[in-house]
Amino acid sequence: MGVEVAVALTVLSLGVGIDQANKAEAVQGRAFSAQKKQARIASASEKIRLKQSRRQQIREERVRRAQIEQAAENTGLSGSSIESNAISNLSSRVAGNLAAQSSGTRAAESITNIGEEIAGFRARASKSGARSGLAFNVFQQASSFGIQKHFAGNK
Repeated sequence: MGVEVAVALTVLSLGVGIDQANKAEAVQGRAFSAQKKQARIASASEKIRLKQSRRQQIREERVRRAQIEQAAENTGLSGSSIESNAISNLSSRVAGNLAAQSSGTRAAESITNIGEEIAGFRARASKSGARSGLAFNVFQQASSFGIQKHFAGNK
């Protein structure tokens, strides 16, 4: 009769352990979802900030272009190579800045995606660890009740 009680307690322990593992898995799933949501919000916020910065640079470029054109007109250099070089230089600088921002955005998105992947891997590893720990505990309990000796003696 002692073996039956030990088996019953081990099975009960296994059931409780499985229930706890399932609850932990659900919590980890919610945490992972929240982390992904946070990353999407941060990414969207960064995109908005970059769009605003881009618009501001284009506005400033237009103002500087108008100032160059007006200065060239006032000095009688309108249409000269000096004016066109100054405008070309200005346009190149703004285009370079915008390209660098675009590159930075892609890099930030890649980092966010990698962070999400890492969080997923960690969640899966944690689940696996919890399950293997549960199995270890069940076998440890079984051995403490002498079940192994009982089954070894019946061979």
